[in-house]
Amino acid sequence: MLSAPPMAEQGRLARIWERFVHWRMKRAGRLVLRELTDDQLKDIGLTRRDVRAELESSAFVKERVS
Repeated sequence: MLSAPPMAEQGRLARIWERFVHWRMKRAGRLVLRELTDDQLKDIGLTRRDVRAELESSAFVKERVS
């Protein structure tokens, strides 16, 4: 029978999970920004340049911004 991991291990796993969830949320937001039109970006106070800079800050979201 397997026992529960020690408390330190549980804390480490929780931190890893939190980082993963945070990364997924940021990635999802970047993907949404990438698909917005220039007018939609203007409505939220962003420019295509802002979006490009945000996409470049992530190694995991390939830029497809024209």
